[in-house]
Amino acid sequence: MENLNSVFKKNYRSYLRQLNDVDLSLCESVLGITVDEDITTARIHFFETLYRVSQFGVVDELDQCPDYGICVILLKYLLMCPQHVPLEEDWVTFRDFADSGQTQNAGLSDYASNAISKRYAGNLSRLKAAVNALGGRPPETEYPYDLSTVVTARTQRTAPHSSAVMLSN
Repeated sequence: MENLNSVFKKNYRSYLRQLNDVDLSLCESVLGITVDEDITTARIHFFETLYRVSQFGVVDELDQCPDYGICVILLKYLLMCPQHVPLEEDWVTFRDFADSGQTQNAGLSDYASNAISKRYAGNLSRLKAAVNALGGRPPETEYPYDLSTVVTARTQRTAPHSSAVMLSN
């Protein structure tokens, strides 16, 4: 991350400072992550990699700092941890979270949707096969889309946290 824009570096340092005010033991129970004995470092499995997140930074299993995007996702995951697990059945989009920085037509959602659309446009059966290969499963609630699926972003079977993909023609 040495070659980062100064604004990104400033944001990264700000997120690290904000982490001092987070009760990681609460995050452990709500998010299903593990926290070290002195409650200063969270261990988060994210797309087959274990990351350690603390006020000193984000590192992977090789003590390497991942790219800025992964750092932000993991830090915001902790910083935005709710006090308890929501009981609602309706899905909430990332942009609906307070301070997510996402707008209706921008950001992570558009990036992911555009990449999926380009690769699988006009071939729903190929998309279904790809989702099945990732361990995708139907959501608990039905949605009016050509394909609705939940893909787990963790490799461990305990307390998985998922993302939904819902596409329509």
